[in-house]
Amino acid sequence: MTHAISHRRTILIIEDDPDQCDTLQRQLEARHLRVVVAVDGFQGLAELARCHPDAVLSDIRMPAMDGLEFARRMRRDPRYRGVPLIAVTVLNDLADVIATWQAGFDDHLSKPVSAQALDRVVDRAMRRSTTPPKN
Repeated sequence: MTHAISHRRTILIIEDDPDQCDTLQRQLEARHLRVVVAVDGFQGLAELARCHPDAVLSDIRMPAMDGLEFARRMRRDPRYRGVPLIAVTVLNDLADVIATWQAGFDDHLSKPVSAQALDRVVDRAMRRSTTPPKN
């Protein structure tokens, strides 16, 4: 007899604004996703190594290490090259969007994030994710 194993997908949120983080977390958990939270890029790198997420949502403007530096460091590590990385930011002019892509982000969400935009981007990320299933 075989048993189906449920693999709960994990999203890492890197966000220093507690209200924004809480909103994203609630929306993702409502989709039955496991959410791990970090408040800056340094903590984000530690959580990335610990939880091996299926996707990462990262703010850009943060203390200590910003989202662009986090993205560059994440993308240098071959273990995380297949993990979708999504910028969640108020920085939305063309130069900002280009900077996020150059740093290694795959997608860009504008704050405030609508539930529909978040769903669309997360669905796209989950289809692209090459993170192996967790047991």
